[in-house]
Amino acid sequence: MTICIHIVSVGASATVPANSSDITYIGRWGDLTVGGSPVKVAISGGLRSRFKFTGTSCSMQFDLTSYTYKSEISWSIDGGAFTRQAVSLTSITLASGLVSGAHTVDIWVEGTGWNNSRWTSFDGVRIIGVTLDSGASLTAWPLGAAGRILVIGDSIAEGQLALGSTPLSYEPSLMSGRLAFPAVVAGALNLELWDHAFGGTGFYGTMSSGAIPATNLSYPYKMAGISQSDPHFDIVLIEAGSNDGQANIQAAYNSLLTQIIADQPTAKLFCMGLLIGPTEQSHIKAAATAKGCTYIPTSDWVYSKPNIGHPDAAGHASIAAY
Repeated sequence: MTICIHIVSVGASATVPANSSDITYIGRWGDLTVGGSPVKVAISGGLRSRFKFTGTSCSMQFDLTSYTYKSEISWSIDGGAFTRQAVSLTSITLASGLVSGAHTVDIWVEGTGWNNSRWTSFDGVRIIGVTLDSGASLTAWPLGAAGRILVIGDSIAEGQLALGSTPLSYEPSLMSGRLAFPAVVAGALNLELWDHAFGGTGFYGTMSSGAIPATNLSYPYKMAGISQSDPHFDIVLIEAGSNDGQANIQAAYNSLLTQIIADQPTAKLFCMGLLIGPTEQSHIKAAATAKGCTYIPTSDWVYSKPNIGHPDAAGHASIAAY
């Protein structure tokens, strides 16, 4: 595979627009136009952005016309420790006072409020662009992965409550798409992650009716009305059904598998048993078997799940290991 990297030179504190091909986006980001300017939007945790830059400082600009402040990101400079912050300012300094030269930025969307109008108003992390020093440059930074993995799931795969819990509390500060098992698995297998997971979603037992599409509808679109196209996936992993309880979800699950197989005929499909609620669900196994997919039983999995039944970071690491 040949990767073309373009270099954009910026003037005095100029901002490279969010839709520049010199900013790498991993996962399903949406494209918006706000106030005549292009904006990249992420409406769930587990999405990623990377780039290289020269100079001594770097900041990212955000659109706050929606409930963007109910979102959190984390970032690493030059492979160092991650810094985490709520997206509550129109400009966030990612790095300053660096030694002049080449540097890298790795950004994760940790989470966005489960009760944001993220499906209809696209509330989430909205990036306007990246601002660098005068005379600095910015280049794309592809992951160099061996392939891509798509994970379809609910609050567990989205990383909700991975950092703690309070009663009925699903704030972004408690979420971590970066530490959730899809990201851990993708990192271990050197795969690009596309995390299509949303807290409260189910095939029939979807919470907040009308606010979150059913699981089998969240695959063909993630943001209705925004033109998107998915790449080829090598692996598709489904973690879903917990919010349906004991309901018979086989028909809806079959519908989801039919869509994926038609769109991704060479992908390997894996269907996980439930991680919350009933530890096994025959409907998932039956649907997986009927479609020739691999069923992953989870009834004997042992992992820490202290946060209203959700796994903590250690629990996600255990799930990823299984």
